[in-house]
Amino acid sequence: MVGLAFGLGFLTNAFYAYSRGIWLPPLASELEADRFQVSLAFSLVSVVAALSGPWIGGLLDRLPVRRVLIIAALWLGLGYLLLSLVANLLMLYLVMGTFLGLAFVALADAGPAKLVVNWFRSRRGMALSIIAMGASTAGVVMPPVIAALIEAVGWRGQFVVFGVILLLVVAPLLARFVRNDPQEAGVEPEPAPAGEDDGDDERIWTRGEFLRSADFWGIVLVFGVMLATFGGTSTHLFAHMTDVGHASGRAAAVLSAMAAAALLAKPLFGFMIDRYDPRLSVALAVGCQGVALGLLLVTHAFEPLIFAAVLFGLGYGGMVPLRNAITALAFGRSSFGSVSGTLRPFQLPLVVAAIPFAGWVFDRFGNYDLAFGLFCVLQLASGLGILLLGRAAARSARLRGALRSGSR
Repeated sequence: MVGLAFGLGFLTNAFYAYSRGIWLPPLASELEADRFQVSLAFSLVSVVAALSGPWIGGLLDRLPVRRVLIIAALWLGLGYLLLSLVANLLMLYLVMGTFLGLAFVALADAGPAKLVVNWFRSRRGMALSIIAMGASTAGVVMPPVIAALIEAVGWRGQFVVFGVILLLVVAPLLARFVRNDPQEAGVEPEPAPAGEDDGDDERIWTRGEFLRSADFWGIVLVFGVMLATFGGTSTHLFAHMTDVGHASGRAAAVLSAMAAAALLAKPLFGFMIDRYDPRLSVALAVGCQGVALGLLLVTHAFEPLIFAAVLFGLGYGGMVPLRNAITALAFGRSSFGSVSGTLRPFQLPLVVAAIPFAGWVFDRFGNYDLAFGLFCVLQLASGLGILLLGRAAARSARLRGALRSGSR
């Protein structure tokens, strides 16, 4: 299950998060649109994903994860085929919002995480980190591949390739191999740590209960800002690099360095969150990302930009596994999908604003300095949300205590 979830993270991020900055310029040019207008399509994906998150999260808690993942793969594949046919901005907005926005919630994030949370208990943090490595692996190897693919078949041709892979390869593999939990697969579930009561993991939280929890709002603040600054920065970093005089090959190398650092960071954060207070891991991730954004603001030289990309990747590398692990710590397995999905609408304003804001800053001032500066301030200020993660920290302490007792 971990391998399948890893593969989903690899493909969905290769097809979108780590490629959109590369196909943005040629798409904008052919549609005779500016970067701000095209960036609005990315924000629309985030809007639809956020608004549908509570519904899809509830489905993941009530239905077999396999069924939700298969439907999402088919829907996303159809969306990419339609995306290859867009002729104007309206069509772009309709296709990306309707298909990509709905599918990514289930296929790229909440679905794989829910699958792993169902399968693991004491090693949940590390398992979540491993599946999150799929996204970073895509970022390491795929930007040059995507750039070459667009060079060979154009941005429309790349979308056809994406759609065919999802429809004819991914969906059948999910139908054949995914099992919702160990019981469905006929194997023994991973035991809880000795002395640890399963009640917290199996508790069913109502929406009103988790909305009144300080942990919920801490997760919204910290990880909402991290996600927004990642989207705004990663989408425009390739263009920023070429705008300040670096060749496209060097710009792609910076994206790959960022993804490589994120890849290496994930097992580190997985190790830390299973063994130490999770708030320490969050503080480290926030600090790395904030310092990196400051460096992007003050230098255009290639070597410092590589260093900034590595720092940014280290910080963002911890974001996905930390968010999912802390959500599972605070609210348990049985309500993970509902809580995870409901986080999205509350993170929506920053996530939606970040990408087009950076595009508007460029269109207005000819550079991204104002955007990177504001992202830096927001990132560092979001660290205050760490103070709200008390329930997750307390349950982590109990789990770590039970593991130490069981090992004696």
